[in-house]
Amino acid sequence: MTMTLKTSATITPLVDLFRQGHYAEAVDGARQLTESDPANGMAWKILGSALKQLGRGEKALDALRHAAQCAPNDAEIPYNLALIHKELGQLEAAQAACREGLRLQPNFVEAWNNLGNIQRALGQYNAAVESLTKAVELQPNFLLARNNLGGALRNAGRLEDAAACYRQLLKLKPDYAEAHHNLGIVLRDLQHFDEAVRCFRRALKLNPAYAEAENNLGISMEEDFSLSAQAVTHYRKALDLKPQFPDALNNLGVSLQSLGHRQEAIDCFHRALQIRPFYPEASRNLSMLHTFTTDDPLLANLEEQLASCPVNSDDRIQLDFALAKAYADIDAIDLCMERLDEGNRLRKDQLGYDINRDKELFRRIQERCLLSPARLEPPVAPSSPRIIFILGLPRSGTTLVEQIIASHSKVFGAGELSTLDRVARPMIMGKTGQMTTMELAELRNHYQIAIDRLESQQPVITDKMPLNFLWVGLIQAFLPEAKIVHVKRDPIATCWSIYKHYFPARDLSFSCNLQDLATYWHLYNDLMRCWHQTFPGKIYDLDYERLTKHQEAESRKLLAFCELDWEPSCLDFHRSERVVRTASSTQVRQKIYQGSSQAWRKFEKHLGPLLAGLSDNG
Repeated sequence: MTMTLKTSATITPLVDLFRQGHYAEAVDGARQLTESDPANGMAWKILGSALKQLGRGEKALDALRHAAQCAPNDAEIPYNLALIHKELGQLEAAQAACREGLRLQPNFVEAWNNLGNIQRALGQYNAAVESLTKAVELQPNFLLARNNLGGALRNAGRLEDAAACYRQLLKLKPDYAEAHHNLGIVLRDLQHFDEAVRCFRRALKLNPAYAEAENNLGISMEEDFSLSAQAVTHYRKALDLKPQFPDALNNLGVSLQSLGHRQEAIDCFHRALQIRPFYPEASRNLSMLHTFTTDDPLLANLEEQLASCPVNSDDRIQLDFALAKAYADIDAIDLCMERLDEGNRLRKDQLGYDINRDKELFRRIQERCLLSPARLEPPVAPSSPRIIFILGLPRSGTTLVEQIIASHSKVFGAGELSTLDRVARPMIMGKTGQMTTMELAELRNHYQIAIDRLESQQPVITDKMPLNFLWVGLIQAFLPEAKIVHVKRDPIATCWSIYKHYFPARDLSFSCNLQDLATYWHLYNDLMRCWHQTFPGKIYDLDYERLTKHQEAESRKLLAFCELDWEPSCLDFHRSERVVRTASSTQVRQKIYQGSSQAWRKFEKHLGPLLAGLSDNG
């Protein structure tokens, strides 16, 4: 429908057209009116707003700029300009426009909300909290602003405040599915995993088509409960609901990789990148399964992504590690180290890591667990199933050792269970003095719940969380019947392998600096020496290099220590279809090979701080 509009009196039907969603007709009418009355700010405003709705952002900006010239005191015009700039990715311009709207109308609550969202997109999280708090103060029942405030608080690292914000929102609107979902995300950050799952399920009950909630349920199953098969089910449901969902595709790829479905995982990463070409996390995941060549289009694509990627961003870190892997494949050693050094430096800054925090942790562990270690009294019955802990530094061979043991018919390989570290760490750091029997009983109870959740039918379970080396004293106290296998590897090879890998977990922050790595290795080595002295004969040391040279002999000794009968299947561990979630998931599906502990020598000239630190016995 075309309207003939000659005077400002005809604005009302034009506004009605816009409100009824007849945007093309509104554009035609507004254009006619601006031609006959170029100073009509309202006509320009409607023209810009209608063009925005039609997805014609640049033309909408032109129209709204005319509107601003005609009506310089109308706060809605810069507000609308901000919305369009934001949609176009012009965040600085969006922020400036939003601030202009607030200058004209300081209590413009929607503008405060929009400003907060723009600041979140710019990484200005504390400023975003201030803006969104202002919106909520001006209009306490502005539920969208409360929801956004919860996100900004989480971005700013104020997790308890974010959870409180979402809970307050849910008091105002108990059936707000997105708030349940977002509260679940924060609860995962706070490591309240069971409660987080309940939130995601509640969100899905309220909105069965909530693909993001299915995706986050998958993440919980995979990362928090080590249930990859269930994770795959949730990711596939998310994709049924939203086929063009790159995050779910990326996560599905990670789970499929852990299940040994390598080609399917590669296909998922490729599909995710087709939907979202700039997706550094998926690019890094794909790079770990891809062997690069010098003329590889994937390598060229990574270099293009890096060139356009802001420094000091998580995307930059992901691309640094992806390119480091690519350059290592083609023996571009200097380029590889350039990317590794930047990626690790940015990651350390992102995590705010200080080696002194780990020094204090080790001191507390010795204070609370090493001196006159406590015991559960009275003695409790042995756990069922029986537990084998496989521990040591990351990248020392713990995944390989678990794969060997878990290939036994009586063993279930649970992978890296986070329960012990999650419960023990605050206990150690929160008090002084010897561990109490009540604390030990709490540890045992939490751990048993985690084991029961696995629903394994085998009488033996392996837990190969490497950093459980921290808790050997606690294990001996609350689970004395457990077997402890300590995997040792050449320190340079171990530390180099750690440095070249990206680890999502915050508790591996020491991995991001060569000097920190050397210091941490000494902390670890000294603590293991203390454990051996305190619990003689309770810890089995397995040498990784010796295992790769004498596979059968070392495997037989390992199983004998674990009180397991010998089974030939333990030599064919690479044929196992069990879940492997670590960075070694590809290697352990191949036969044992020798020489990996010498791979660092190509990079020796770049490893000065590590080599010097490891050689320093002080």
